Parts: sequence; structure tokens; C-alpha cells
Amino acid sequence: MKKSSEKAKSLWGKIRLFSLPSAIALLLCVSDNSTFASAETAKISAGALHTLFLKTDGTLWATGFDNYGELGDGTNVWSRTTPFKIQGLSNVVDCAAGAYHSLAVKGDGTVWAWGYNAAGNLGDGTTTDRWTPVQVTNLTGVIAVSAGWAHSIALKSDGTVWAWGTNNFGQLGDGSTNIYRATPGQVTGLSNVVAVSTKLDHNLALISGSVKAWGRNDYGQIGDGTTVNRSTPVDVTGLGTSVTAISAGVIHSLAIDRYTFEPGFSLPFAYAWGNNQFGQLGDGTRTDRLTPVQMFANGSSVLPLSISAGYTHSLVVDITVDHHVLVCGTNDWGQLGLGTNINYSLYMTNLSLTNLTGCAAGWWHSYALQDKTNNYQDVWGWGFNDYGQIGDATTTRRYTPEVVSEQCDECF
Repeated sequence: MKKSSEKAKSLWGKIRLFSLPSAIALLLCVSDNSTFASAETAKISAGALHTLFLKTDGTLWATGFDNYGELGDGTNVWSRTTPFKIQGLSNVVDCAAGAYHSLAVKGDGTVWAWGYNAAGNLGDGTTTDRWTPVQVTNLTGVIAVSAGWAHSIALKSDGTVWAWGTNNFGQLGDGSTNIYRATPGQVTGLSNVVAVSTKLDHNLALISGSVKAWGRNDYGQIGDGTTVNRSTPVDVTGLGTSVTAISAGVIHSLAIDRYTFEPGFSLPFAYAWGNNQFGQLGDGTRTDRLTPVQMFANGSSVLPLSISAGYTHSLVVDITVDHHVLVCGTNDWGQLGLGTNINYSLYMTNLSLTNLTGCAAGWWHSYALQDKTNNYQDVWGWGFNDYGQIGDATTTRRYTPEVVSEQCDECF
């Protein structure tokens, strides 16, 4: 407690620069003795320039760019370089980092949002940026969320999907292309949905082993064989009926589909579609794909445990050898983690990390969760880091994986 008191005293001069609510939030952060390593990381959601870390104890941590308040700390300081716990949120069960806004689902089924709100993407009925979490209006029973450029989607426990925010490409899925909607509305034609995903302006929904998509489609990221924007959900063609995971990137999409060879024996395979300018589809070409194609690593099928699509790069945790991570696509910021900034477009390249349980691709940075022998997951990050979005206590671009800082000793 003495250390916390000394920290609080030393920050009084800085706190006076902020409003009273901001000052209170900062003091709460100073007095919180919990560390990033206090609980395992259950999920990572990487946005454009910031990152959220959901812990198994229901706390939510953030690092990176904060100009719109997307870190939820009560300020709009330029950035933070180590993860800190967002105050006022507990029992969080899911989270999503959008381009410049953030979402969290609490155990009671309510959704909370903060950050950039010019298109009503926080769902509180306004277009006012929020520096601390506010409750999304008229929305309960939610179990999962995903955040795009300036829109948000939520999956309810009854299998329906709800959306709010910008709608210029039909990303709200209600059959219109109205400018925006600042409160949630139901996506038409969807039921029994079990997962949702978005990152920019298109959306994916997983339903009983098949996938539907809607929104922007200029590169075929919808996967229906066209480049026509869709304002209501359509079927993704070319996949089987045993899809288990989906990931929407900025302009491409990924999915895991299981193929049954005989009763009792099946294997997962990775598929990709959409923009392929930098080889992010992992099919050995740079040809855009309007329907899903299989991903390969050195000519062999990729057998995925986890997938994540970034801006123009892809991550896949593969089950074949020690649960390593495979990467492909653009690498100008080191987001492939291979020690260089050279693009790797021909199939997927193996990164040296092993014993991985998951991965997360931001727009230009990447993460992997590693399961240690003592059942503790280390978080590794790499790529673009000019705003501290990796969380390694620096703003140094990382071309190889670095361990995310284990605690936030300073809240400033």
C-alpha cells in the first residue's frame, strides 16, 4: 500500500491536467495492486493500434493507442506501452478491439463499449466518444461480440445477431445502406448462430457448420463468388457443412472446416478467401479468391487449431508439429515475426514458437498464446508497435516475438 500511496502522490501534478472523472480513474488504477500475470490470458483481441487481453478471472486489460479513449482508462492520452486493467469492468466473458473502439460482454449478458463513436458504433444512442465503458442500450442476453472499423456486432444466447454503427456497405445486415445506426438492430435472416467475426466492413456468422456473410465485398471477402456488397447475409460457397471456426480480416476471411474420412475420423483444414495481394490466403498465389481455397504450408495441408486474419496477413496455429504457428502475407511491419520485413506469399511459413493454444492478428501486429508445462500461458507479440500495442513496455517494432510485459507498474 505504501508503494501505491507514493505513486499516487507523485502523479498529482499530472492528474490535475485531467477532468475529475479521469483523475478518479487514474487514482483507482494506481491503487490496484493486481498484475498482468495474476491470471492466465483467456483471449486476445487485437485492433488497429490497440489490444485487449481478457483474463480467466474476468478482468480486462488494454495497451496501445488511446487517442479516442479506446483503452477505457478515462483519458485520451496518446498511448500506453504496457497492459493495464480497465477499471469498472468485472466478470467479463468476451471482448473485441475494433479499429478505434472497444467492446466487452459481462457475465450478465450486457455489453459495454468505449472509444471512437462518430458512427454510433458504441451503441449508446449518441455519436460522442467515450473514455470509459458505457452500456450499449437495449441489448441483453449477449454471449459474444466483434468490432469493425466503425460498427459492432453481438451474438445473443438465442442465436440471433445484432449490429450497430456505420452501414455504408450494408454491414448492419438489415437490408439497408443507411449512413449509420447508433443503437442495436437485429440482423435479418439469421438464427442458431454460434460465432460472429468482423474486422473492417464485412461480417461472418457461423451457423450449424456453415457460414454466412454480409457487408463489403470488393475483393470477394464475402465468399459468395461475386464482388457485390451484401446488405443481408448470404451463404459462403465452397465450404463443407462442418465449419468450426471463422475469422474476418480487413479484406479477407478465414475458416476451419473439418472433413470426415470415415466414421470416427476427421481432420480440420484451413480455408481462405478475399484479397490476396500479399499472399495472405496461403495458397501459393497472389490471386484474389471469390470463394474459399485451401491453405498450404510447403505444399502440405494446414491442419489448424486456431486461425486469425489481420489486415493483409494470416496466422494459423497448426496441430501437426508441437502446435506451432504458421504465418503468411504482408510483413512490412514484421507482423509475420520472421526476423525480417520481407513478404512471405508462397504458402505458409513456420514461426519458431511451439506449444501454442491460440493466435490473434491485429491490423499490423500479431500475438500467440503459449501453454507452458506449468499450465501457464505466456503471451507473445510482434509487428507494428509504434503506439505500444504489443505491450512489451516499448514502442519498438518487433520483427520476432517478444513476451508481453507481465505487469503494469505505472499507470502513466
